[in-house]
Amino acid sequence: MAVATYQGDLTPLVRNLLGDTDVSGGDLFTDTEIHPSFVSAWDELMSLMAADQIPTAKRIWYHILPAYTTILYPSQAGITDLDSLVNLRERPAVTQIGLTACASGTGGAIQLTTATPHGFTTNQLTQVMDIGGVKGANGQWYVTVVDPSNLLLNGSIFPSDAAYVANSGAVEPENTYQFIQVHRREELSQRDPDSRLLDFAWREDNFQFIGATSDVQLEITYLSDGTAPGTTGSLVYDGIQNALAYRTAALLAYKHGRGQDDGQRLDTDARGPELDGHGGHYYTFLQRKIREMQKDRLQRPIEPPAHLVELYYPTY
Repeated sequence: MAVATYQGDLTPLVRNLLGDTDVSGGDLFTDTEIHPSFVSAWDELMSLMAADQIPTAKRIWYHILPAYTTILYPSQAGITDLDSLVNLRERPAVTQIGLTACASGTGGAIQLTTATPHGFTTNQLTQVMDIGGVKGANGQWYVTVVDPSNLLLNGSIFPSDAAYVANSGAVEPENTYQFIQVHRREELSQRDPDSRLLDFAWREDNFQFIGATSDVQLEITYLSDGTAPGTTGSLVYDGIQNALAYRTAALLAYKHGRGQDDGQRLDTDARGPELDGHGGHYYTFLQRKIREMQKDRLQRPIEPPAHLVELYYPTY
């Protein structure tokens, strides 16, 4: 199941809950207007997760490291929520081509427009990444060539509520190289650069390398620190969309003087009758995470929270 995104999934649902659907992208409740309330809802839900001893998400991020690069800050790779590193792997990079447009093409399929001639052939396997605002566009696709700058993603459907983030995303030929481990060292050796990185050290909140003689693609696996995603990011956790959308909509209703009606109704749907997170969509999400933890005894808390005891030790 694909994780929902802020622009592609959450903000349209928030606008629908608040009845702001006449204007594409919202009349009052634009993505920008929604975000501060979304961050408040996110932080609140992360606090409940911490209280219930639910671990933060494990994320996998990909980044092209140019040849002879010896330092990489996580923010340079687009990582803004790194808590701790789990694993680092590498493989030779292939050429990425930036995108300038993502729109509905022939038959309603997703059509990509590349910044430079792409050079692909019809039915070639490609990898599409980092497109903002178009749900389902990122991933592995066979393509149909329209012309030297346009591609159709075979079998795709352009979402009716899509709002492409200008100039976001890239496409590349499918990379057939296997990832190999980059080993963490306390100190890097004095050897000359190789075709692979092979080793890294973590110093002063950045990755440090001897460097490679050609571009490499990094696969960075890490634990999130719980920072709220930006306006073009994913929602990180499966099943979190409704909890965030209903609470965000409630906060916006309160903010705009609709608290006695829409605000209270939406808040009850979000957090339950007592507005404490022990009911509603919050509880549904937390229950799901607890069930996932039960599959791994090593992740189960020693003493479950009182309001979730039934989930740890169910009675049938």
